[in-house]
Amino acid sequence: MSTDDPDVVSVDVFITTSRQEVLLQLRDDQPDIRWPAHWVVPGGHREPGETPHRAGLGLSLLHLQVVKIQEEAGEVAEALLGALGANPRKDVSHTVADLRASCGDVITAAMVALRDTTADTGAVLAEHLARRQPSRLDPEG
Repeated sequence: MSTDDPDVVSVDVFITTSRQEVLLQLRDDQPDIRWPAHWVVPGGHREPGETPHRAGLGLSLLHLQVVKIQEEAGEVAEALLGALGANPRKDVSHTVADLRASCGDVITAAMVALRDTTADTGAVLAEHLARRQPSRLDPEG
């Protein structure tokens, strides 16, 4: 099969870890989609003119970016517990500066994923922030 084969209309991607774990996604539980509420490998339809390889590459990168956000969020929780001394095995293991840095890592990972899902990242972020309570974002509000 050529990578330009017009008969290829969808792409499935197997992403594995070094421990031979496979990334799966749980499909929405909507009756109007194929295989609702089932675990599947990430996949999707190919865009017109897109090669199967490029479609799979884009899909797998986005999934990895989202997994990276989750990983970084876990590190924020670890830093918070460490700064509070709430882990009985480690006592105080992190500083508030560590917590701030971990929060920044989550924001960075999320912005990378957002950048790859929209042509205007700034507008999407501004729209999202505009829906938030001004009193929490504006020190004078």
